[in-house]
Amino acid sequence: MSNTVNFTVEQFLHDFPEFQGTNNDILQIFLTRTKCYISTENYGVIHDESRLLACELMMAHLLTLYKRITDDGQTQAVSVASAAIQSVSVSLTPPTNRTQFEFWLNLSIYGTQLWSLLTAKTPVGFYIPGLPNRVLW
Repeated sequence: MSNTVNFTVEQFLHDFPEFQGTNNDILQIFLTRTKCYISTENYGVIHDESRLLACELMMAHLLTLYKRITDDGQTQAVSVASAAIQSVSVSLTPPTNRTQFEFWLNLSIYGTQLWSLLTAKTPVGFYIPGLPNRVLW
């Protein structure tokens, strides 16, 4: 086990080919942003392949949210509960989540997979002093 995982754009594109058409500069920006959320250092309860997968899933999550905003203009994080055509009646409901972090991750399929990975790899939650009921990996 080395101290860091080798997280590169090339490896990401190999594992997530659906992002092949994305501009390389954008990929580099989001690679850097991903490292702000998840360290490539092997420490804690997530190591090697699991840490690489966590980094890749976070990058895919960030890219998906970015593409939603730039391509579709979608900025709302809610589900449509009901809709009507005439007289335009739409009901929106946010997904149920225990934390804001879980809510944010549930905005894409990649974030949901990341949440599942983090939950499976963490035997118990770690509490941050001063912030009750917050979980940190």
